[in-house]
Amino acid sequence: MPSPSDHLSELRRQRALVQEHLAWLDREIAAAAGETTPLTLAPKPPGPPAASASVANEEAEALLASY
Repeated sequence: MPSPSDHLSELRRQRALVQEHLAWLDREIAAAAGETTPLTLAPKPPGPPAASASVANEEAEALLASY
């Protein structure tokens, strides 16, 4: 089970991804309506915590080994 700080980091990363997607939708809607909007960039989501990345790598390796 991820630690509370890992969970918080993941929630923030997911939130940043949603914000980026919403900004893209806003630009697409404005373009379809013939409006021009300034290009706004959502903040880059932070990468996964090192511990989570290593756990994910181990799980991926285990999955690949099963084939």
